[in-house]
Parts: sequence; C-alpha cells; structure tokens
Amino acid sequence: MRPKMKKTLAMYSDIQKVLDAALAARGGTFRTGSHGTAVHWRQRAYQFRKLYRDTVNEQNSPYDRLSLRKVEPESSEIIIHIIETPGEFTPANKEEVVVVGTGVREDDPLLSEALEFARDIL
Repeated sequence: MRPKMKKTLAMYSDIQKVLDAALAARGGTFRTGSHGTAVHWRQRAYQFRKLYRDTVNEQNSPYDRLSLRKVEPESSEIIIHIIETPGEFTPANKEEVVVVGTGVREDDPLLSEALEFARDIL
C-alpha cells in the first residue's frame, strides 16, 4: 500500500491565483469547461482554504472572507462573493463615514470626494 501523499499549498496554486484575484476584485465569477470541473474546482478551493488556514495563518486567513456559491445544475460557473454586511459606520468621535460592502476600493482617491458630495445633497 502506497503512503498517502501530504498535501501542500503548491498543489493548489491554480486555486490561489483565482481566489487572490477574487479578493482583489471584491468577488467575481470563475468559469470552467464543464459542470463536473466546476464542482471539483469548488471542492479543491475549500480544501485550499482549510490547508492555508491550518498551515499559514490559523486566526486570520484572507480566504475565509470568501463564499463560493454552490454550482447550479448544468452550470460551469462558480460565483465568488466577499462575506460582509453592506452598511455605513459613523464613528462617535469623528464625522467621517466608513462605507462597507459597496464594491468600491477603500484606497479609491475619489471615495472621500464622493462621500463628501453625498453628505452635501442629503
């Protein structure tokens, strides 16, 4: 009987590339060639997340923020979402509003201008 091969993160480099892109884009859709391939890819993505958490960062894995929707019958797409609750937070000690879940990058140079404009018209 052959000994079981130990899994490494390198075995999932294709998965990591897509999940990194999904984090950077705040979600998206990954299309494969067939339904079976999509289901298998999603299973491997969850295996990668667990292995990453267990080997790299048990308490703060960026991949744990991702939700991979169940692949619909006859579909070859995996829809990837960032887990967050959209809303606004206003700190008690500042007038600044923090917007969460809008799909806007936090370092967007126009974000503060847009928020200021929105406050002026409200």
